[in-house]
Amino acid sequence: MCKARGIQASVNSVGSWYDNAPAESFFGILKSELVDNCQCQTADEARSQVFYYVEAFYNRWRLHSSWWGT
Repeated sequence: MCKARGIQASVNSVGSWYDNAPAESFFGILKSELVDNCQCQTADEARSQVFYYVEAFYNRWRLHSSWWGT
């Protein structure tokens, strides 16, 4: 499915977990902090909520120490 849409599924070699750990962490946090509490009626409303969460809260207020090796 990814190949048909021109998406590369992994940037590392097969079986490497390095690229999955940050994504799994992010989506786990997104689900517990936003999705489980969201009462969106439409896909557009959900898209807007996710955008706002990522841009206004997650990227600005969450600590991202794993990216800097601290």
